[in-house]
Formats: sequence, structure tokens, C-alpha cells
Amino acid sequence: MSEHVERYRLACRAWVDKQKAADLLEDTSKIVFQEIASGIEASSEAAKNRLATISADWKDHMAKTTQAKHEAREARMAVKIREMEFSAWQSENANARNERRQY
Repeated sequence: MSEHVERYRLACRAWVDKQKAADLLEDTSKIVFQEIASGIEASSEAAKNRLATISADWKDHMAKTTQAKHEAREARMAVKIREMEFSAWQSENANARNERRQY
């Protein structure tokens, strides 16, 4: 059983770490956007925001955020797979015990 528990623990740890990274990127998006916009010379705030939205820095931040979210979802799927494997292992063991009792 310890092998199954360890694999589950490692999958959960990876998911937590990846979700933490994704959350950090998402939580700092407004700050990153404001920093990008503040470094742009434009005639109005709307123009600054428009230019910031199409800037390479903003696109890079959004790409990193999207990738981190994707990795977190993939890690969550790995946790679900470990849960299913553990459940199947438990069922197999229960069935084997039941068969031994019958004979």
C-alpha cells in the first residue's frame, strides 16, 4: 500500500506546486499590466492600455499564465488517475480477500 500512497502523495505535491505557480501568475497580472502600461508614452490612459495589451511583455506574461494553468490542470488529472489506480487496487485486494474466505 505504501507505494500507492507515495505515488498519490507525489502527484498531489506536484499539483499543489503547479497550482501555486499558476495562481501567482494570475494574481500578479494586474500589477504586471500596470507596470507595462506605466512605461508607455501615450496621449491618454486608453491609448496606454491599448498599447500595453498588444505589447510583447504582456503577451509573454499571458502565455506564461496560460501554460502554468495548463500544467496545473494536467497535474490535477494525474492526481485523479492516482485516485482511480488506488481505488482499483483496493477493489482488487478486497476481491482477493473475499475469494480466499470463500475457500
